[in-house]
Amino acid sequence: MSGRDLAGMSSFARKSAAKRMTPSSKAPATNGSGIEERNGLAAHASSGGQHAGLPSGVIHELRTPLTSIHGYAQVLQRNVRDNPRATSALNVVVRESARLSAMLASLSELAELQSDDLVTTPMEVEAHQIVDGVVHEVQRRDANAHPIEIAGEGTACCNPTLLSQAFLHVLTNATRFSPEGSPISVTIARNGDVLEIDVGDRGIGIDPDDGSRIYLPFERGATARQAGIRGLGLGLFLARAALGSTGGQIEHQTHEGGGTTFRLTVPAA
Repeated sequence: MSGRDLAGMSSFARKSAAKRMTPSSKAPATNGSGIEERNGLAAHASSGGQHAGLPSGVIHELRTPLTSIHGYAQVLQRNVRDNPRATSALNVVVRESARLSAMLASLSELAELQSDDLVTTPMEVEAHQIVDGVVHEVQRRDANAHPIEIAGEGTACCNPTLLSQAFLHVLTNATRFSPEGSPISVTIARNGDVLEIDVGDRGIGIDPDDGSRIYLPFERGATARQAGIRGLGLGLFLARAALGSTGGQIEHQTHEGGGTTFRLTVPAA
């Protein structure tokens, strides 16, 4: 895949390969079949109701007025800069409407992954192109200014959109659950017939009792709840589902003294 095929992906310097990780906890296993992974999503839905998320039509109806609220609040922000009280109130409206938009985006992604129309066609893609593009996007939105170091390279044989979605969720989580300004590492390496992308942070870690539960929909780890970090609990579930639909999987290891490394594995080309 050329750089033009992945528009907006910037180039970053890559350091020498980081140390290998011995995984301590895996997401529930799949056989790499996109059909089986979507059947698993359906099973989650049927066990908890008709839908694991909101139907796409409902998401659209919610997103339209929310987009208007967010947009007009930003317009008002620019016109009340001399009024501190109004500015403060509008900052809350903009921040919370953006948070709700992000939640709706996750629910929309869930609906897409449940769809029989999901495109899972694999192709050869340079992993650093996926990584560079997602890192650029995450750093653009990251208010806590985490430096992200990238090492290694390799070619995957998977659906690039699904790999990008999975990596975006994992990297976003790393920025959300790590101290401000703390470094995050991304390492790409081939291991036999698979390509591994490791995302390491120095954050709050994951309670061992939460092992595989954090990969379930709408589940949040104990450490996240105790730290008061808000969220739907969908990120890792979506990452696992996207990877499973393109023949991959996800696992993690929490390190003594803090920090977690997530490993995304997809077929190598």
